Amino acid sequence: MASLIVTAAPYIGEACANRFFGGDLRHVFDDMHCNVLALSKTLGFSVVIMCLVLKLPQILTIMKHRSVKGISQSAFALELWSYSVAFLYGFVNDHPFTAYGEMSTLALQDVIVMFLLFWFNPNGNTAVYAVGFAGYFTFMFLAIFTDVLPMSVFTTLQASSIVVSATSKSMQIYQNFRDQGTGFLSLGSFAMALYGCVVRMLTTFAEVNDMLVMLSFGLSTFLNFVIVAQIIYYKGEAGASAATRKKRSPKAD
Repeated sequence: MASLIVTAAPYIGEACANRFFGGDLRHVFDDMHCNVLALSKTLGFSVVIMCLVLKLPQILTIMKHRSVKGISQSAFALELWSYSVAFLYGFVNDHPFTAYGEMSTLALQDVIVMFLLFWFNPNGNTAVYAVGFAGYFTFMFLAIFTDVLPMSVFTTLQASSIVVSATSKSMQIYQNFRDQGTGFLSLGSFAMALYGCVVRMLTTFAEVNDMLVMLSFGLSTFLNFVIVAQIIYYKGEAGASAATRKKRSPKAD
């Protein structure tokens, strides 16, 4: 038990670690604060682990079909920026890693998606992509490894990232509505993103209580829900239309 207390203490505090692993199990769940904190940490770790592969279904879908049909490049570019800013904001403010850690892996996966969007888009502008990637990696290096940027910059960026994140998802929602379809958008990726945003609202409330972060995840929850609903609806419509065409087509002699 002592080893469990030592392991858990950095995450849930020594008092809560002693309550859970101190040996007296009769009142182990009596402390609501410890219960909420333990649940928040567990869910937070689940999101960090899940987000290691959150974009994998989308990446595999693009590679399988060798097409980026229905995928908004601008939306993913803005999403990459939003994830990166969220990671930097948590990092420089010394928030618990379970409250923001997945943003680093999501940003990395979005970099891969952006590369695939460039690779499979014959109309892509090479110079724009090159300048964009160079500027992005330069900014990330300066933000993480130097003290060039003051804290006020990160606060401003986090506030603006709420608008950026909402804009990126709204652009994808609009494109889906305009095309009356979702192309090769991955239901798995967006469903996992929806789960992650819901969990992040809880972990932010329990561990950080930062209204900027809470507002960002609340808005992302709603917009991800809309995209998931669109994917389910339009794929259902496509399936129904295909079935109708099959019934109406003349049978071969």
